[in-house]
Amino acid sequence: MSTKKTLQQQISRDSVTALKYFFEVGYEWIVSTIPQEDDFGTDGQILIFENGSYNQQKLDFQLKSTGTATHEVSIDREHLDMWRMSGSPFFLFFWNKSENKIYFLNFHDYYDTLSRINPEKLQQENILIEFIEELDNRSIEDIKRTVYKYNEIAVQAIHEHQNKTAHIENFLRQGRIIAMGYSFAGYNFKKQSLRGAVLMGANFEKAILSNSDMRRVSAMGTNFNGANLRGSDLRGASVMGAYFENTGIQEAKLEGAMFMGAFLSEADFRGASFDELSLWSISQAFDFEKAKFDDGVLEKIQSLTKINNYSFKDTALTQN
Repeated sequence: MSTKKTLQQQISRDSVTALKYFFEVGYEWIVSTIPQEDDFGTDGQILIFENGSYNQQKLDFQLKSTGTATHEVSIDREHLDMWRMSGSPFFLFFWNKSENKIYFLNFHDYYDTLSRINPEKLQQENILIEFIEELDNRSIEDIKRTVYKYNEIAVQAIHEHQNKTAHIENFLRQGRIIAMGYSFAGYNFKKQSLRGAVLMGANFEKAILSNSDMRRVSAMGTNFNGANLRGSDLRGASVMGAYFENTGIQEAKLEGAMFMGAFLSEADFRGASFDELSLWSISQAFDFEKAKFDDGVLEKIQSLTKINNYSFKDTALTQN
C-alpha cells in the first residue's frame, strides 16, 4: 500500500495552513482543527479574540479546497442537514490554491435562502455550492456581526428558559431530548439516558449525572461546573466551549468526545478512558493543566498541544 500523500491530501493540508495563517496571524483568533483522518462533518472551531482577549464568541466551520480554478464544491445532503442543526454559527470556507484565496459562506443564511427560493434543490443527494465572497478585512466584520447576533439570540433564549420550571420527567419521556438553555442546576440524572440530547447553553451546575448515558450529546457552551459525571458515558459527545470547573468526571468513558475550547480547571478525570482524539481535543481546551489526570495522561496531552494534523490510527468511536 502506498504511503505517499495524494495531491488532494496535500492541498487539504495547505488549506488548513492558509486558514490558520489568515485568522491567527492576521487577527490573533484561534483556529482549532480536527485531524483530517477523522471525518465528523465539522473541521473545527474558531475562537474570536478582541484586543488579545477571548470574548466568548466562536464559530464552527467546514473547510473545502481545490487546486483548480473552480469556485464550486459538491456537498452531500446529509452534511447539510447536520450543519443546519448546529447550535453554533456555522461557516463554510473554500481555499482556491490556484488563486491562493479563501472564500466563505454563512451556512445558516445560505440554507434559509435556499429553502425559500429553491426548496427542490435541498432534495438532491448532492448540492453544488458556489463560493463568491472572498475572505478579507471587510468580510471579517461581516462574520463578527453574524456570530455576535447569532449568540445574542441564543443568550436571549437561555434567559427566557432559565426562569421556567424544568420538569425532568417531561424531558426524559421525549424520544430525543432537546433542552437548549434550560437550567437543571442540582438535579439528579443518575443512571438516566440522555443519549443524543441537544443541551447547548443549558445549566447543569452541581447536577448529578453519574453513570448516565450521554453518548453523542451536543452540549456546546453548557455549564457542568461542580457536577458529578463519575462513570458517565460521553463517547462521541460534543462539549466544545462547555464549563467543567471542579467537575467530577472520574471513570467516565470519553472516547471520541470533543473538548475544544472547554474550561477544565480543577476537573477530575482520574480513572477515565480516552482515545487519542479525545486527548487531542483536551489539548485544545482551556486550563487543562489544572485538571486532575492519572499518571502520564497530562504529559500525553501536553505533547499534543502544538500538533495541528495528528494521525489517529485506532480511534475508538463505536457507539454500542
